[in-house]
Amino acid sequence: MRAGMKRFGEAMVGRLAAAAMIGVVAASLAHAQTPPAPEAPDGKLETGVVTPERVTQQIEEWAKQRQDSGGPSARVSHVWIFFAGGPNEFAALGRYSVLLLTVVTHRSEELPLKRVYIRANDQEVPVQKLSSWRGDVDSSLLTHKIYGPYREGGFYLLPTGMTMRNGQLLADFAVNRTGMPILQLPNKGTPDQVKRFPNLDPTPRAKPELKVLQALLEKRTAGFPIPRSLP
Repeated sequence: MRAGMKRFGEAMVGRLAAAAMIGVVAASLAHAQTPPAPEAPDGKLETGVVTPERVTQQIEEWAKQRQDSGGPSARVSHVWIFFAGGPNEFAALGRYSVLLLTVVTHRSEELPLKRVYIRANDQEVPVQKLSSWRGDVDSSLLTHKIYGPYREGGFYLLPTGMTMRNGQLLADFAVNRTGMPILQLPNKGTPDQVKRFPNLDPTPRAKPELKVLQALLEKRTAGFPIPRSLP
């Protein structure tokens, strides 16, 4: 199935892909003050290990589409969600999934991200950061012109149950932008097997087993710094 691009004020969503136990949704964000969060459309299946180059390529594709449709944008976000492969691994992860969030912006002072969180039922639930890293966008890429030269990536612990209920995944930048929509929930990319896991919500003090978390990311990603500790 071919994935489409759809505008949502500040948000223009890219493709949604889910393969095996990997769910991915990508959102590109432009200008506006109070936009709705992007709602992920159904997309085609994708497989393979996620790398920084793969993220770069997809954002570059959006930049080309953005150039044709509206010109430079204030900032952009790209999201992958990694799910447990079975109930035992899910339990060892503390009933969390792992979020890989990448943002690009024109202004260096907007980074690092101040916080990432889920807003649901008039409450805000922080999404715990495992690790983050900064980088520069290659000046030869259209992304540099359309979305900016400053890039940050990070891994976060995502409460799995909350991704299957109504809400919004949001991010606050260090300055200039708060409540930027990242993903409209429920996430349509959640694999059916995960939906059938018993008791999807982490307990209040739950933490994943570090070795299990590291093994998940070493299997599903390459080229990103793997977290060496838990928050």
